[in-house]
Amino acid sequence: MVFPMTSSTGTPVASAAAPVTKTSGRISTASASYQTAAIWTVTAGKVGNLTTAVFMVDQSTVAQWEFTRTDADGTVTTYFTDRLIQAAIAFAWPDNQLASGTILTIRVKSDGATTIAADAFLTGTEK
Repeated sequence: MVFPMTSSTGTPVASAAAPVTKTSGRISTASASYQTAAIWTVTAGKVGNLTTAVFMVDQSTVAQWEFTRTDADGTVTTYFTDRLIQAAIAFAWPDNQLASGTILTIRVKSDGATTIAADAFLTGTEK
């Protein structure tokens, strides 16, 4: 049974945000076409808060990354595309709010000849 949280005066207290971690698993490819490495669609009726976007690859001199946000109305924001990231990195995204239905996508591609092994993660919360 779930009991709503209340303060000492009986006033309802907002529930804690649920943690979110999204990845598509390891991408191993030589393709020059983008492959989805991580995707998060904010659950209907919830507000998302992205805290970290993580990018890792074994062949950093050939792997290219793309990071986009698609809002529920279809508006696409490209944070970057065709970006070389020279080392594993975690970008912090403090104090943001993502409306329900917002889609965050990290994609990676190779140069068409070199096989890469890449991982990406999106972490945050939904409330």
